Amino acid sequence: MSSPAEIPDQESPIKEASVPPQRSDGKHLARAESIAVVGLVASALYVLSVSWRRWPDAVIDAGHQLYTAWRLSEGALLYRDVGCLYGPLSSYVNALLFRVFGPGMMVLVWANLVVYAAILFLSYRLFRAAYGALGAFVVCGLFVWIFSFNQLVPVGNYTYALPYAHESTHGILITLLLVGAAERWIHQARTAQALGLGLLCGLCLILKPEFMLASGLVMVAAVGMRWRLGKPVRPAEILAWMLAALAPMAFFLGWFWRHMPLSAAFRSANQAWWTVLVQRVHAQVWQSFAGTDAPVNHLVTLLLASATFLGGVVLLWLGARLVARGVVAGALLVALPCALAVSQVDWMRAASFVPLTLLLVVAARLVGLFRPGRSAWLGRDSLGLLLSLAALALLARMFLNPRVYHFGFYQAALATMVVVAELSALLRRATSTSRIAVGVTAACAGLVLCAACVDLHLRARQFYSLRTLPVGAGRDRFLAFSPRQDADGLMVKSVVEELHRLPSEGRLLVVPEGLMLNYLSRRKSPVVEWIFIDLTLANGAETRLVERLAADPPEYVVLLSRDLREHGIARFGAIGQPGHELLAYFGRHYQILRQFGGDPFDVDTRGAWLMGLVPP
Repeated sequence: MSSPAEIPDQESPIKEASVPPQRSDGKHLARAESIAVVGLVASALYVLSVSWRRWPDAVIDAGHQLYTAWRLSEGALLYRDVGCLYGPLSSYVNALLFRVFGPGMMVLVWANLVVYAAILFLSYRLFRAAYGALGAFVVCGLFVWIFSFNQLVPVGNYTYALPYAHESTHGILITLLLVGAAERWIHQARTAQALGLGLLCGLCLILKPEFMLASGLVMVAAVGMRWRLGKPVRPAEILAWMLAALAPMAFFLGWFWRHMPLSAAFRSANQAWWTVLVQRVHAQVWQSFAGTDAPVNHLVTLLLASATFLGGVVLLWLGARLVARGVVAGALLVALPCALAVSQVDWMRAASFVPLTLLLVVAARLVGLFRPGRSAWLGRDSLGLLLSLAALALLARMFLNPRVYHFGFYQAALATMVVVAELSALLRRATSTSRIAVGVTAACAGLVLCAACVDLHLRARQFYSLRTLPVGAGRDRFLAFSPRQDADGLMVKSVVEELHRLPSEGRLLVVPEGLMLNYLSRRKSPVVEWIFIDLTLANGAETRLVERLAADPPEYVVLLSRDLREHGIARFGAIGQPGHELLAYFGRHYQILRQFGGDPFDVDTRGAWLMGLVPP
């Protein structure tokens, strides 16, 4: 058995995959792949067109993204003038776009579509290298039809056109770049590559925690595989990686230090991990998002879903093997689990099988890494391990409560793609000796995937068909739900029109959430907070906020409907509930100028009160 040091250097699978196959049917395969790629692009354009200008929610999250970009483009300072939970990278990228092209929702959308195109291209390239052209086509098709531009819940914002937080989509792109760069560095071991890896890891440090975890796992795995190949990491590579990794944080540290003390500048530059590891910012709703509100129940659901899925995979594999051996009855074993999946599965909740299955994939690949005499395995499957680890890291925040909707559009996307790619590779190995087996298995499995894509896309089309009310104008125009379905859009539209009739210099505070009003009316908010819930009002913060408002009151206040029951708030401002001190302050110092709809704090109605400061 050869020792790791005796293994010759191997080229990256990515490079190998780009070499045309030396077979008589190579031209036909290349033509088929070209048609498949064109089909992916056409599919992406189609689902994008169905969602066109229907991406943002009128009240939640989207306004914060637009407002932040606008304010920073005019010279405001992040964390001092505008609040943000995450690192500074995406906020300042968006601000730069507004600075260059002027403010406008569509400015960010076009930039996001460029990011999306890069994500789709990299996904296809990486999965093709790891799983072949068929596997890449299947998983990228799932990504396009399920995760890209579908609105699957009443709240928008969970698409690649206008995400609830741009750190999510920027992070996906950087993670895919990191995986590809790490795979090349494993086999080529160049200092310049270590420098690039360090820079990508450094960018993850100023995004969100899940991307920091992904970069860490990818780098640990890359170093481990270098060791397995007998290529220890050289000091020059370590130094290059460390310097590059610290560079993005150091840049923002210097940027913030110009405007605030060093300690505050350090916190601001490291906001991505500071709020999690040091400040421990907490919101009740995050527990339900993560599944930690009922961990035992969620774990039982995962176990049952995984057992059902793996049982179906076993039947598929056995049936495929039997058909490959000429046993016609084996087709029934192939068809049975697929028919049950098409007829019985609720695709909105189908992701429950992904976390534990992905853990099995990672475990199997790690066992292969350390199996004696298998170091040559690295030349073929190192990329699969890196993709699996990155997917596991991104899934961590919803491991107990996985879903394709909501945050799942980026947190569960890569994990689902890896699991489906592994299943595709397994079935391909089981049927490789028989064209009949390939056809039967591909038809049945393809039917299941098509059923999932069609079901979820039709759900999204139903939501989009109800979004007919134009809000905003020009670059900021988007379509909200018709008032018969949800009056949030009408409230925002009506209040913005009224604000345009008032003196333009007046500042505006929207409670409990609604920076979309500030952005569309181009009015500054007097406080750094962007939402008023347990996240920002607990532990005496509400009292301190009232004191700041009393010292520098805004000219206008809007009380806008926002259902906060998911945050544990039955009625905002009630005795013992967040907002009680705020509403008492507004009642003493402001008068109602205009009322729209009903009571803004009744969760069963929609309304808004525009209030003006009473002169002293």
